[in-house]
Amino acid sequence: MGHPLLRTIALAVRPHNRRGDSHDINCEEKAFLKVAVAAIPRVAELIWGFPPDDRAGALEKAERCFLAAALDYGCTEITAQSRVSAVMRRLRSRLERQQASEKKLPNRDAAWATVRCR
Repeated sequence: MGHPLLRTIALAVRPHNRRGDSHDINCEEKAFLKVAVAAIPRVAELIWGFPPDDRAGALEKAERCFLAAALDYGCTEITAQSRVSAVMRRLRSRLERQQASEKKLPNRDAAWATVRCR
């Protein structure tokens, strides 16, 4: 788990952040979702930092890490997959919005070159 993305996800969703009765699956699901959703902005930032060709692989790694964390929180396999799918939809949506907003921005390097040349 040497990659920064994997370390960030592991730290953000580690089980010791959970609260509640360990036998109450609903409580475990809520605890996982709370920390997973809170981690989305940082995970998105890390994935966005990858070269475009590597982002799909980074998303796959993020999904595996979220799944492992959900299982560590005590979610059943089926529940973990369902909850991680929801988290990944939010993560992908955030990345899509980020990509759309970046396309709307003018080329910053060209704008900076124009300012420096004056």
